[in-house]
Amino acid sequence: MSTDEPRLQRALHWLKTNQCESGRWFTRSLVGRKANPISNSGTAWAVMALAACDEIK
Repeated sequence: MSTDEPRLQRALHWLKTNQCESGRWFTRSLVGRKANPISNSGTAWAVMALAACDEIK
C-alpha cells in the first residue's frame, strides 16, 4: 500500500488524534477490571502500526 493511500492517511490521523494524554489508546473491556489488559493490547497494535509506517518512509 502506498503511503499516499487515503485510507492509510485517515487511519494514521485517527491514531494520532485519539491517543490518550497518558500515551495509550483506550480500548473498552467487557470484563470491567481496573487493570485493563485489552487497552495494553490496543496500544501495542497502534504503536506497531505507527512504527511500520515510519519504516516505509
